[in-house]
Amino acid sequence: MKEYIIKMSPKELFKELVKLYRNARNPSFYHPSIKRGRSHTIASKVEDLFAFFLSLNLTKDYQFLVDQPLNKGKKQFYPDISIIDNGTLVHAFDIKTDLGWKRNEFSNFCRDKNNEIKDFFDSELSATDGISKEKFIVKTAREFHYHIVILSGKNIRQEKLREHLENIDKLKYIHAYVLFPNEHPNYYGEDIGQFINSVTINEEDFRKIEKALTRKVRL
Repeated sequence: MKEYIIKMSPKELFKELVKLYRNARNPSFYHPSIKRGRSHTIASKVEDLFAFFLSLNLTKDYQFLVDQPLNKGKKQFYPDISIIDNGTLVHAFDIKTDLGWKRNEFSNFCRDKNNEIKDFFDSELSATDGISKEKFIVKTAREFHYHIVILSGKNIRQEKLREHLENIDKLKYIHAYVLFPNEHPNYYGEDIGQFINSVTINEEDFRKIEKALTRKVRL
């Protein structure tokens, strides 16, 4: 059992998100004559960062599989982060920077996901190691939950966001969290320090995630 020490605060998480967005605007290899028009995509780095945040803040010795396809015959389960407890998948995470991609369809997406994941309960899923390419098996719990983390509450009308969250509250296996409701880490202003220090943190949703991941799961 890990000693309970919080090593990354929500504000520090936000700070790292801001850094990821700012660094994504620069070329990967510096030369004074090179400038990027569009930023690099940062989705994979955000997945890594949030898995890192969880690993530092949780008391239990979980394993975290990031961007790992899990196969059951012809069906594939593909969360951003799978949380493994002694070889068994007990939670899955989907990380969204915001809901601009599915402003109107998010409730339907979650309803569909609530039904889809039942096919993977109490199963043995095959996976391939990203480095060695060796095959390995991941068992799943009798039931597990799918957590959708929305980093920013921006890029969607607040009435629509509340409607989606109310709809998701009715689902058994899907849970949604909005961590930074009033700011987006893709910040273009000058005073970055002040922006980070003034961020609104949804402490309740951070607590909900921690509580969900420390609750006993039927293996």
